Amino acid sequence: MTVTQRSKSPRALVIIGFLVVTVVVVYFLRESPPGTTELPPLPAIGIDEFAAPIQKQIRTAYQAVKQAPEDADLNRKLGMVLHAYKLDAAAIDSYQRTRLLDPGSYEAAYYLGIAQLQSGNDSAATEHLRSALALNPDYQPARLRLADLHLKNDQPEEAGRLYTALLDSPADAARAHYGLGQIASRSGDTATAIIHYQEALQLFEPFGPVHYALALAYRNQGDTQAAGEHMERYRQYQKNGPPYNDPLLEALDELDISARAAIRRARQLFESGRYPEAAQLLEEAVTVDPQSVEAHMKLVRLYRLLGDFEQQQQHYRAVVELDPDLSAAHLLYGRSLGDAGRFQEAVDAFHKVLASEPGNVQASTYLAQAYEELGRTDEALRHYRVAVKGEPGNRFVNYLLGRRLLTDGQTAEAAGHLDKATLPEDDQTVFYLYHTAIALDAAGKREQARPYLQRAREVAVAGGHQQLLGDIIRTSTQWKGPDPQ
Repeated sequence: MTVTQRSKSPRALVIIGFLVVTVVVVYFLRESPPGTTELPPLPAIGIDEFAAPIQKQIRTAYQAVKQAPEDADLNRKLGMVLHAYKLDAAAIDSYQRTRLLDPGSYEAAYYLGIAQLQSGNDSAATEHLRSALALNPDYQPARLRLADLHLKNDQPEEAGRLYTALLDSPADAARAHYGLGQIASRSGDTATAIIHYQEALQLFEPFGPVHYALALAYRNQGDTQAAGEHMERYRQYQKNGPPYNDPLLEALDELDISARAAIRRARQLFESGRYPEAAQLLEEAVTVDPQSVEAHMKLVRLYRLLGDFEQQQQHYRAVVELDPDLSAAHLLYGRSLGDAGRFQEAVDAFHKVLASEPGNVQASTYLAQAYEELGRTDEALRHYRVAVKGEPGNRFVNYLLGRRLLTDGQTAEAAGHLDKATLPEDDQTVFYLYHTAIALDAAGKREQARPYLQRAREVAVAGGHQQLLGDIIRTSTQWKGPDPQ
């Protein structure tokens, strides 16, 4: 039998062609090809509030996922970028896509758990932190976060088991002891709680919350002295605690290129004395956000410390353009102008401070010193008096006013202010005693100066001020003769 094939009409061919094209279009518009896991849609995000470099960073990560929607790493990286800028809901959506694409990724499970924890969804966070820990039992940060979550939700058995497993982890043991102490305290076992708290302090002494917990525990035991000591330590350290050793969250933080993040990192460098590196980070901050007054202001301070007047001036001008009445900027810049011998410009800067803060004692003091350098002694004296009126107990201002009065021949009034400068007796006293003696001698009052010099010598010996003691002994030797006046 011969089978003949009927030819298709032109109309039928058009219909078939249309259907083929439609299928192809639908295929390429799908985020998932046929037969693969159906993914939730990409999250909708609004990024207009962010600086342009951050918007670019987010768009780049977003477009990468749009071009390869089933790439688990790209989905996770998008989630991390969104998470870094606290776009938690969108980050959670991206992490959930990653979990569907790569169920064996402990990183995705951990990030998802952390984002849900930060969003207040404790039950979902617990589920995914457990998953992260099951996928990688060696990742101790997941165990610590999960333990804290169980403690928060009044699940002491689960929390205690996890904290106990952390006692052999050097990076986490202090926090684990703190958690076990809290569990013991809640069950009424104050003695065991104290043992764990003391163990935590052995590992990290400036642990503020532990000192607070110990203060309460000792108070419950009736030991008011120990309770008071630990409450004082708590006031000193407040929320301070051991650093978290969490490489995944550190990687997340490194994605944050905002001015806020740069300022935070620069603060840590500054506190460790790494001023040039701190300045570099802050320069990056103002590149990302030129409107950041805080970053510009910190650069004004840093460049003063580094002795770079040109850079300080550049950022001072940026601050003034953004906030013309920021007195702290005018004060710092005025001091640098004074250091450079540009006293008239310094006067102008200090007047700007006083225009917005008439009671600023520092501005009045530095203004008076600038006027002295310019030879305008009457104005200097007037502003010294304003400064002393603002802070009667300020020993530095009392010394400067006393010295100025001595130079002007007002010895009786000067003596009262110079005496105030030498009180109370502390590490600074010896310097004021010595410089008061020098000021009196310069005013032709050597006999009045001798008791101050002798007392300065005694205080220097008692306090171990060896360098200044050498100056005092040399001055004393020079004064062996009679008062030159």
